[in-house]
Amino acid sequence: MNESEKRDNTTFTYRQIILESLIVFLMLALYGYWPTPDVNEQYYIGKAIHFWNPDWLSNDTFFKTPDSHWFFYATFGLFSKFFSPVALAWFGRITAWLLTAFAWQCLSRTLIPVRYAAIGTVCGLLFFLDAFHLAGEWLVGGIEGKGYAFPLVFWGLALFCQRRYSQAWLALGLASAFHVLVGGWTVLALLPVWLFETWSSAEQGRISAIGRGLKRMAPGLILGGLVALLGLLPALALDSGADAKTARLAHQIYVFVRLPHHLVPSLLPWIFPVRFFALVAVTILLACLWRRTVSTTNASDRIAAMRIFTRFVFVAVAIAFCGLLLDYGSLLLVKWEILADRYVTADLLRFYFFRLSDWAVPAGLAFLACDLFTRVWPDRSALTVPRIIRFTLVAAGSFTLVKCLLERQAQAVATAATIDPNFPVAPRPVTAIAFLLTVCILAGFVLLANRTRIDSAEKNSLDHARVLSLALLLFLAAPLYYTVNLLNLKSAPLLCRSEPPKASIAAGWRQACDWIRGNTPEEAVFLTPRDVDSFKWCANRAQAGTWKEMPQDATSIVRWYKRMERLYTVPNDTSRTRWNQALVVVMLAKGPRRVYDECRELGLDWIIAEAPPWYMTTNETAQNRWNEFLADSVWSNTQYTIIRVPEKSATTDP
Repeated sequence: MNESEKRDNTTFTYRQIILESLIVFLMLALYGYWPTPDVNEQYYIGKAIHFWNPDWLSNDTFFKTPDSHWFFYATFGLFSKFFSPVALAWFGRITAWLLTAFAWQCLSRTLIPVRYAAIGTVCGLLFFLDAFHLAGEWLVGGIEGKGYAFPLVFWGLALFCQRRYSQAWLALGLASAFHVLVGGWTVLALLPVWLFETWSSAEQGRISAIGRGLKRMAPGLILGGLVALLGLLPALALDSGADAKTARLAHQIYVFVRLPHHLVPSLLPWIFPVRFFALVAVTILLACLWRRTVSTTNASDRIAAMRIFTRFVFVAVAIAFCGLLLDYGSLLLVKWEILADRYVTADLLRFYFFRLSDWAVPAGLAFLACDLFTRVWPDRSALTVPRIIRFTLVAAGSFTLVKCLLERQAQAVATAATIDPNFPVAPRPVTAIAFLLTVCILAGFVLLANRTRIDSAEKNSLDHARVLSLALLLFLAAPLYYTVNLLNLKSAPLLCRSEPPKASIAAGWRQACDWIRGNTPEEAVFLTPRDVDSFKWCANRAQAGTWKEMPQDATSIVRWYKRMERLYTVPNDTSRTRWNQALVVVMLAKGPRRVYDECRELGLDWIIAEAPPWYMTTNETAQNRWNEFLADSVWSNTQYTIIRVPEKSATTDP
């Protein structure tokens, strides 16, 4: 047996760290690879480009609004001087994924010093975050400020779990500069963890111990706080210049109109809070099982680090619980006539109470399941290839059913949250087959687990079959599910997620944008469909506004909302579906004269609209109005029509 074979499984070398991190990077890339621009990339990359080149689309109203993520635009935007938008997006994605991979490997190595454990834990994180989130947080996707904030958060957590507090606060301060909510909530959650750790570790003189601890980490805490001001001050300045009434209205629009799917759980389908707190319950169960496998007096670095991280996770859950109390409590207070309306909670709910727990709970579950698995299976020789294959079958079958159910729920929340419901839905036969397959495989797995009993070498002997079945289903199934699902999904041609969801319509959209880029003046401003977010990217022209590109400052939010209401809603429609109408439907409801008058008043020169749906072509009034619009069209294909707004309307439409 050579020296490398004798080496313990917990020994890390630089080569192994790099290799493991690169594999984690590949998993992140597999999950996050989508054509450009991905969701939010037009928003953040456009702002970053405009930060360093104000002449680019200088007449776009969104780009003129204050920058809430100033530090991200100032640093990342500098590379726009060297890269095209597409290259800039890929540069941002790759660098963010690489940083995240190395940071996650560092955190995983701190909590579970077992080689290649980071590969499984990151896949578990991605799966549980995507499948069981409460409020729509995501980790890997289009580049934006939090793409660089998350690796800094993971590094900061690793340093904190190693009790290198001063360096941790500095890393978290830099994370807050890139994204004040991602980094700021992490800091707020770690402060009580630090207090508890310091208090419990001191046998006497606990107050003085806290004082000494503050003194030791004061340099990092102060310096990290100063760096964090680069992200905090622009955020605090967003309401400056707005009176109290405008600020209150802006907060209500922000929370209850534009972002309820992130901020108001009571407006989501009931399955979202239920599935999230089911995940919390499983995490608590695993934490209790993990606690039974370690001695209460064990002070090893690995156990201490896991205890710190687990406490951080539960503080994140407590913060989410406060947000739930605020949300559901306001409903009760309105019902009891103590509050006039629930919208007064917008001033607090706008701070994303659920952003931290959405990723912290999946991370805690992945780490606990992995660490528990390494503890309760001391006999490494029992991990045979046939047994691993059987577990693979269990994983694939089990999560196929979860995949089908969650995709249907995703479509439901898209409608409830007034966002575009372009989610793939599994056909009913696939769901039925998946259900039968899952039942059969789970039944076989139960029999397998009952036959697999390996005595634990830990102090408290556990029923290994039960622990093994739980840990493997939660931990091993997640990466296997994601690998199989993503390979299947991405074996077909991918569509850009910020463009129309159908291939033929997306192709027509690109053709229209190409014509606009080559045949309209650079200073032109377009009225575009509300939910297609790649217009600036493809056509390189300014637009009236989109649902995605909501400003961040109070005055601009109110102005943006009034413009969206005016341009994109059917007159006299107050229903929730008023935001789901195609632009052409709104245009036909208003008529050419009103549409052109609004465009001229708002400084819009051109319109790109969808072709009318078939049912409107059977309406004589709608067809006549569309023919009047076509009289001013300059280009069209089967999906889109480009209209030049006339200087003076010649129509007689009332």
